[in-house]
Amino acid sequence: MAETADRSAMTLLLVEWSDAAHIAPGDWITELPASTEARVITVGRLVRLTESHVVLAQSDAGENTLTGVFSIPRVNILAVYLLRQHRQPIMLDNLLPNSSD
Repeated sequence: MAETADRSAMTLLLVEWSDAAHIAPGDWITELPASTEARVITVGRLVRLTESHVVLAQSDAGENTLTGVFSIPRVNILAVYLLRQHRQPIMLDNLLPNSSD
């Protein structure tokens, strides 16, 4: 059963998950690397939650216009974090380290 999130109250999530990996694309290999894990971090607005997938959109232009939509299998999810949505403007320069060099 698919559930679609209410767009007026969408939840912002950070999802850590393990993706499928293409090891050495196009190259012949004689040995697998020590780690074949493709760990991914995706941040987006929750669009849909189903029994098998979490669907996030990285950009939402309103009027049902989404882009950067990811459908992440729940079995691949390692962790999910709820991000707070502060609707207060910030100065980006305040996020950068003070560079006097």
